[in-house]
Amino acid sequence: MNNKTADELPLGFGMALAMNPDAMKAFSSLPELGQKQYLERARAVKSKNEMEALVQSLASYGRGHSGMIG
Repeated sequence: MNNKTADELPLGFGMALAMNPDAMKAFSSLPELGQKQYLERARAVKSKNEMEALVQSLASYGRGHSGMIG
């Protein structure tokens, strides 16, 4: 079993967010449930390309909602 808590940021996801300010802002603006959903999706990622696509979708979502995420 994994020792990570449910809210812990996967390393690859954290690194990808750090390289994409729009995605970082969007993620931090999400309500708790939205953040948990992205964390679950990030844990299921199998490749760097999948992670980049997930983070890019988050950035695009944030831009599309002009700071009104949630």
